[in-house]
Amino acid sequence: MNKERQFYRKVVTVALPLMAQNLISASLNIIDSVMVARLGEIELATIGLATLFHFVFWMIVFGFTSGAITYMAQFWGSKDLASFRKVGGIAFAVCFCLGLIFFSATLFIPRSVLLIFTNIPEVIRTGIPFLKVTSMIFIIWSVTIPLQAMLKASQQTRILLIISGIVFSLNTFLGFVFIFGKFGMPRLGLMGAVTGVLISRVIEVSLYLIIIFGRKNVIAGPLRGFFAWN
Repeated sequence: MNKERQFYRKVVTVALPLMAQNLISASLNIIDSVMVARLGEIELATIGLATLFHFVFWMIVFGFTSGAITYMAQFWGSKDLASFRKVGGIAFAVCFCLGLIFFSATLFIPRSVLLIFTNIPEVIRTGIPFLKVTSMIFIIWSVTIPLQAMLKASQQTRILLIISGIVFSLNTFLGFVFIFGKFGMPRLGLMGAVTGVLISRVIEVSLYLIIIFGRKNVIAGPLRGFFAWN
């Protein structure tokens, strides 16, 4: 019975923060959409279509890293950190290549991207500069998502929850400030939402890098250890 209790306690300790982190992450775009909805229908449609393209990328990368987590968890359980890091390196390489593809598409051919989802001229005109600015998010995600996968596989879900809470609060505050021009800041409207998202995402990836590599987390190691494939 003691072993069973320890097992269920461990499951709860790992699973509950992960559930909360996923809920917070899913709420980020909803909060932005709610604030942008007050600007008008065109702005709401623009952020909705941009979110769709970002969602396509997120689903592809999330699906791949979910498979990678299976292997990383096995190596973590057998205390084979060398193989654990190699799988993490493969996940990073694949995600980064995908990120470059989506980044290039939104930066250089945003009109073609928007035409996949709509043919409304007003939405396309508003969405082109929006997509160009948000293109950097794909590069940021290609780093954060593999790092999140490594933390999940190593059962360090509390770190995910804390960082997600910080990013959610910061994104909501900055979006409110920049979209509506609060606290003496200029009213940027739709571009204010982009500004808030970019700042919060940069801080997010910085926190992950500092906590994992700066503070020498157990999953950290020399870079060549992540890319020493054969």
